[in-house]
Formats: sequence, structure tokens, C-alpha cells
Amino acid sequence: MSNDECRMSNVRDSRSAIHNSQGFTLLELLIVISIIGLLLAYTAPRLVGRIVNQARVVACRQQMEEVKKALVGDPSIIINGQLGDPGYVGDVGSYPPAAPNDSLGFTYLMEQPPGVPLWNPYTGHGWNGPYIRADSVKRFATDPWGNSFRFIRDAGGNPTGLESAGPDGVFDPPPPTASDDNIQVMW
Repeated sequence: MSNDECRMSNVRDSRSAIHNSQGFTLLELLIVISIIGLLLAYTAPRLVGRIVNQARVVACRQQMEEVKKALVGDPSIIINGQLGDPGYVGDVGSYPPAAPNDSLGFTYLMEQPPGVPLWNPYTGHGWNGPYIRADSVKRFATDPWGNSFRFIRDAGGNPTGLESAGPDGVFDPPPPTASDDNIQVMW
């Protein structure tokens, strides 16, 4: 074999080696895509479930913070040395009574309860609502999982916070040692 023939053979061999190593076959691509699809099918529902559940926890906490402000006001608002937003409890002097289909009385954060006088600017006492918007009442009836809220009470029976059973829907054990998935807002 001459030098020219040897060079031509080497060039041909190197060209075919380069040509063969520049891409994937269709079969290899289909296998890789199938594996990625199987991994996504396995992990995506769990990931989406976690994201949805975390969004519900955040929404629940915001919902309870709004109820807290409606009930006991916002202590950060001070006007002329006085609490500028006393909430329902500061205005009326008690928590709302139970209402039909509403044991916590959240309905009366929107409408005046029977037997409670309207706000009197001279005495600084009475219902001065609505404390929440009328279109929000249904939103406060239950937590994002469809369960009712409950008050957390001190030894004297006075409400000191609000609690949701969380994702599992079970209030267990009772406050203050409630399980990790119970969501609480204290005041």
C-alpha cells in the first residue's frame, strides 16, 4: 500500500468516525424522552400537591389574620394616643354572639347583631361595622379545606386566638398543644 493510499484510508476512517459520533439515533432520543416522561409522571403530582397545599396554608393564615383584625382590631393604628382600630371587641365590649349556621359569630362582623346598639360617639361603645366586607362572609365561614374554625380559649374561657384544623381536618390534640398541621393565629 502506497503512502497516498494509506492517507486516503486514514482520512476515510476519520471521516466515518466523526460522522458516527456527531448525533443520537432516533431510538436513543425516544428512550431518553420516555425516561424523562416517566420521571415527570411520577414526581409532578406530588410536587403540585405540595404547592397547592402550601398555597392553602398561606390563604388560611391570611384569612385568620383578617378575622383577627375584624375582631380585635389592629394595634399598630394609633390616633391621638388611642387605639385607632379597636375592632368588634373594642367597640362592643364582647365577642360576637353565635349566629344561625355560624357558631363563632363571624356573620356579625358584617351585620349588626340583635340587641347590640349602634356606635355612639359620646360613649365610644356600640357596633361600628361592618368589620369585614359583605362579600367576604362566605370566605370566612370555613377554611380552605372546607372545615370550620374554632376559638382558642384561655383557662377562663376567653378567646385568645383562632385555629384551623389544617389539611387533615382534625383538631387533635386540643390547644395549646395542637398538632403541627393545625394553623393558629393568636392575639
